[in-house]
Amino acid sequence: MLDVLVRQGRSLGMYLVLANQDVNSHVDQLLNNVGWRIALKVAKPEEIQIIERGLPSPVRAGQGYLRLSSGASEIIEFQAGYAGFPVKTRSEAGEETFRIFEVEPDGAYREVWKQTLTSSLVMEAEALPPKEEEFILNNIRQAARALNIRPARRIYLDPLPATIPFEAVIEEAGIQPVFREGKWFPGEDSLHVVAYWGKVDVPELCLQDVLSLDFDGKDGHLWIVGAPQSGLELALSSLIMSLALRYTPEQVQFYMVELGAGELAPFETLPHTGAVIYPQHDDPQEIERLRRLFNLLEQVFQERSKATKGMRGKATPRPALFVVINSFGELRANFPDEADRLTRFVRDGGRLGIHLIIASARGPELTRSISNMIARRLVLQLVSKDDYLDIIGKPVPPLSKSIPGRGYWVDDGIAIAQVTTPPANVHEQMQAMREAWHGVTPAPVEILPAEIPLTALLKEDSRTLLPVGRAYETLETIAVPLEENPTWLILGPRESGKSNFLACAARWALEREKGAQWEVRVYALRRSPLTALQERFSRLRVLSVPEDIVQDVQQLIEVLQQGEMSEGKRLLILIDDLGFAFQPGREALAQAFNTLGRLLEGQEHVVLIASGLLDELRMQLASPLVKLLRQNRTGLVLSQNTSEADWLGASIPLAYRRMDLPLGRGYFVHKGRLQLVQTPRWEK
Repeated sequence: MLDVLVRQGRSLGMYLVLANQDVNSHVDQLLNNVGWRIALKVAKPEEIQIIERGLPSPVRAGQGYLRLSSGASEIIEFQAGYAGFPVKTRSEAGEETFRIFEVEPDGAYREVWKQTLTSSLVMEAEALPPKEEEFILNNIRQAARALNIRPARRIYLDPLPATIPFEAVIEEAGIQPVFREGKWFPGEDSLHVVAYWGKVDVPELCLQDVLSLDFDGKDGHLWIVGAPQSGLELALSSLIMSLALRYTPEQVQFYMVELGAGELAPFETLPHTGAVIYPQHDDPQEIERLRRLFNLLEQVFQERSKATKGMRGKATPRPALFVVINSFGELRANFPDEADRLTRFVRDGGRLGIHLIIASARGPELTRSISNMIARRLVLQLVSKDDYLDIIGKPVPPLSKSIPGRGYWVDDGIAIAQVTTPPANVHEQMQAMREAWHGVTPAPVEILPAEIPLTALLKEDSRTLLPVGRAYETLETIAVPLEENPTWLILGPRESGKSNFLACAARWALEREKGAQWEVRVYALRRSPLTALQERFSRLRVLSVPEDIVQDVQQLIEVLQQGEMSEGKRLLILIDDLGFAFQPGREALAQAFNTLGRLLEGQEHVVLIASGLLDELRMQLASPLVKLLRQNRTGLVLSQNTSEADWLGASIPLAYRRMDLPLGRGYFVHKGRLQLVQTPRWEK
């Protein structure tokens, strides 16, 4: 561009003064169009040739040659004046006059300013006098003001300041926040969600403007990348607050995944925020919340895809959902499956109002399948020049100053950007926004609790169905009619919740308000918490001594054989640790249970629920009771042991096998169909 200005500048009324420390190929290209030349003291004698060959090189500072281009080139040797000396003091100056002349077209001088230096204009002897340069410039400024001479129009703008107040950008953009003066006001009915969150500077165009981002344009996403201390937290905060203050929670909602240093934690207060998730390997509940967030996004994606089919050109679905991910590198390293699931939302989510804001410390942290689909990027301070090239796609000079929030804005072109500082008292403001909002809020990302009191499930139902627990996928209560499922097998290792479920089944049957009256018999073959129930219910019989159990089972067999069950009565048999009955020395107990097993098949008023260890039961496949329990394919598997699920004719999905199961969590199997559930906790 400089060579064009040198060739054509005069015709445009532009005169250039060019200075350089040496003569090089770039200077040589300009000399043919440069009229006047000055050469001062040079490092290489041959460089004086820009004036004329053979001239001796100047030796003093300020000594040099002037070559004039008018007519035959005229060369003048000169010694430049030095304006760095101090101004004369009053005692030295006497009376001097300062004049400014205008040079007429014919070369004549016309005086335009005159000022006589008096004692009031010259520094006192005892004070530090200004330099002549400062004094002359000051007189020129005074003359310009006195003569009403307007300053020359600047051909450049100052660099962006290091800090830009949030309020200044909002005012310049002409935006009225929807939350102001402690109140919510109706949001504008806009087809586009636009954030105003900084300033951009394009030096080559001498242009500075508000940094705005239309999320309903292009792909609808944003990538922010910056090294530590680059202001990445500042950029996220400013962007989130810009959206939250301009749009209501009915228009814009946030779901955030925090894998960094907690920068997103404060925004949990916003009424726009559905969840801030902190996934860590040692926190299974947060891992579950992360998976449920992606399931929620999948559900919204599917619903909006169906709703917008055939509606090309119509408005983007609302509310706009923003998924903010801080430290994508950590997500990709620790949760690769979830990171891969983002690809679909990056590709097609923008048109459905699902927008991603991804923050990373380095460019390579994003897979190419994701980064190639995100057009808008804020590139903050990075470590090396190559890092900029990889993200921006073309060479750019490294940012000269390490200013938090300063970076390159990549959109249709490349500009220098500075994000705003968040609003003053941002935490108090977010709290006030939540307290003042009474409208629609985002759907929370709920998880399956590690403990569910039995009373909580009993309140949900009319007590006609046995509450098995809450389903992992739907978070809904699973309850079944016990009469229609007469035989259950509960498998799992020790202390997995088998006895707890039997206790819940007993309490449910004994506290039923409707239907038939239940009698409950508990055979606790090893130490069992079920013995604590006997004192509370008269219709409950708990036996733990093997001889007593044999006698009671034989009596029950006689009742069943003679058909002496009272009409309207039902019997619930609970066997805790069935495998104990087949230990050596327990032959009488095993024989009694096997006889009972032969009688129970086809009984309408008797329900059997037995628990046991697979290692003990798998050796008793010939037992009529074990065979009956297994062939009905109904019960619980309270472990990740695929062999236990196979015993009930079911298979554990691969997606579940890597999960850690808290106490009481397992798989409800009904006729071979498997569901992951959290069983209720019996409150003693």
